[in-house]
Amino acid sequence: VQLPMVYIGRKGTTDFSDSNDFGGRRVAVERGYAVHEYLLTRYPGAGLVEVDDTRAAVLAVAEGRADVYLGALAPAHRIIEAERISNLQVLRPLPGSGAAAPGCSTPGCSSAWCTRRGAARHRSGLD
Repeated sequence: VQLPMVYIGRKGTTDFSDSNDFGGRRVAVERGYAVHEYLLTRYPGAGLVEVDDTRAAVLAVAEGRADVYLGALAPAHRIIEAERISNLQVLRPLPGSGAAAPGCSTPGCSSAWCTRRGAARHRSGLD
């Protein structure tokens, strides 16, 4: 299962850039997730809005407490649909392959799920 990583912002955002530590924009990020470490390392001057989970990150952007969220598209999309949030849009994928995972140092790597060998019961659900 590949999880594309994307930047999500409020509708109408047209001047988004991650250069210069996001140009003063506040970035919502889940505390302790790989994305958090990626942002701390790659953008040390960025204004991070640390939250507990993906729902809180999405809501922070929707409510204006943060300007952008960087995270996995699938769970963010599920939350946006379930909460009927209508003021958000995908700004762009994380540069690299369009499915690059923060924390990966190899260009084109992606976030993925796996199981140990012999765990067919779990593996079949991921295929």
